[in-house]
Amino acid sequence: MEASPSNPPNMIYEVFINFRGIDVRSTLLGHLSQTLCNYGLIMIFVDSEELKIGNRLDERLERSIEESRTAIVILSPNYAIAKWPLRELAKIIESMGDGRTTRVFPLFFHHQTMQSKLKLIETKLKI
Repeated sequence: MEASPSNPPNMIYEVFINFRGIDVRSTLLGHLSQTLCNYGLIMIFVDSEELKIGNRLDERLERSIEESRTAIVILSPNYAIAKWPLRELAKIIESMGDGRTTRVFPLFFHHQTMQSKLKLIETKLKI
């Protein structure tokens, strides 16, 4: 693949998707990937395997983050419970500092807004 203004050297992926597998793998992830492909973003990195617990990111994941221009971080309710998404996020932030990853988009999945939470509390308390 040749380098161009839209595809700088060492950028293989247009988008790296960071997520907690158990929360989104069988729901949002497929729809998001398909939508991005439909809009012409064909070089998307999505880890298709469940990662085993360890101390470091897999070299393949590190390289994929470094070689991605954009990251989408899917923040699901249990995102921060798992160590892998947080390790990937740390690498994404490091990659931003180095100027490799240029954009990061948070995507909140299944988060209640404060207004929804207040309505739920009011209903439970019958206010």
